[in-house]
Amino acid sequence: MTLGRRELSRVAVWVALLALWGCASTPDAPPAAASRPEAVPRSAAASPPAPVASRPPAPPRPPASSSSSPTTAPSPLASCYEASSGRQGVGDCLRRRLRAAEERLAAIYAVAEKEAMALDGVRDGRANNHRALVDSHNRWKDYITAECDRIAEALRPGTGSGDALLDCRVRLTLRRARDVEETL
Repeated sequence: MTLGRRELSRVAVWVALLALWGCASTPDAPPAAASRPEAVPRSAAASPPAPVASRPPAPPRPPASSSSSPTTAPSPLASCYEASSGRQGVGDCLRRRLRAAEERLAAIYAVAEKEAMALDGVRDGRANNHRALVDSHNRWKDYITAECDRIAEALRPGTGSGDALLDCRVRLTLRRARDVEETL
């Protein structure tokens, strides 16, 4: 795959953003404060980039132990960029991953829902486990919408905000599936 100058600039921005978001999978990734990308001008005549608000430096990471250091999996966005041959391929890959994550969550949620209803029945109908599960899931849906919209909005217009939105939805859906599964 051959990338033009513009695509390489976008890839460089995404790599820097992934490092900033803590999604870098290599232990030698630069600290978040040092990897903040400046805005990439669209042409030589473009206005200078707006100043970026400074963030406090990221807390130091604990040293990795040789016996059991968990490996950080690449983000869905990073792995789709690696596996795809073009922009359309990245979006298709992310949509497939989101569909798979949503199916996994639906399956886990169905089991959790049955267990919550069974637990409510054991307690003479006085327990509210099922209602609490439904409330929690509805609030999570509101959260994922707000959080992923926030991330995408920070990258608008035309900087791959749609890919960032899908990446966020995949990551948070998989996290929700793990969280619900841990309570079973």
